Amino acid sequence: MQGLAIETVKLKEAAKLEIVSLMDNVVDFLSSPAREEVRGFWQWSRRRGEMPFAEHGFSMLVRVFSGENVCSILFDTGTSPEGAVENAARMEIDLGEVSYVVLSHGHYDHFGGLKGVIKTINKKDLPIIAQENMMKRREPPIPREKSGNTRLCLKQRNYTLQNLSTTKSQC
Repeated sequence: MQGLAIETVKLKEAAKLEIVSLMDNVVDFLSSPAREEVRGFWQWSRRRGEMPFAEHGFSMLVRVFSGENVCSILFDTGTSPEGAVENAARMEIDLGEVSYVVLSHGHYDHFGGLKGVIKTINKKDLPIIAQENMMKRREPPIPREKSGNTRLCLKQRNYTLQNLSTTKSQC
């Protein structure tokens, strides 16, 4: 492909990978995972009073363990500015540990929570990694009340969207 710069990123070997669902369309507190490596909410949460809630949207915290190092990546941010943030708090997860935010695509239920997540993570140079056409207008248009004018929010906070193909991984 002419005119497209693609950089190869060498990945380090991971000793362990942990994926925590911060937001999804449904919640199931009655399931008992039959696999040792899968833990339900009650098995690892000490705060029994506040259970995570569901809303239309998706957000996962991915922790990559390599030796003594842990790299936390937030993959998508859900729909609302408070959804994934509130669920992280209810699960006793400090979003300040996040090193990168990765946005899978431009549907509001995957990036609508970005404004709240950025505010909560509170890091000046937080890398936000997305496909270069993610913010292009699609039909039907993203509801203004859902997107919270994400592009303007990012600009005001001096964040820039980084193209996935040109971002160097530090994980």
